[in-house]
Amino acid sequence: GDRLEIRKGRLTFDIVVDGLSDRRGPAAEAEALYTETEQSRLEREKVAARRRESADVVAVAKPGKRDRRALDRLRGRRR
Repeated sequence: GDRLEIRKGRLTFDIVVDGLSDRRGPAAEAEALYTETEQSRLEREKVAARRRESADVVAVAKPGKRDRRALDRLRGRRR
């Protein structure tokens, strides 16, 4: 019944402990031992949605050989 706030990078998880295990086991078993609060889950989904939106705007292909040479010429590094 304990409540925990877990921070992982920029994400924050608010969970309620439902049980304990005597041994270290698979993730599926561990997930059955806690419940994430609804507010925490909704907040994480909002953050994920904002990341996806910003990734769509920023996504640019890596320049190829021809592009790199053109950039070098613009910067005056190569003729």
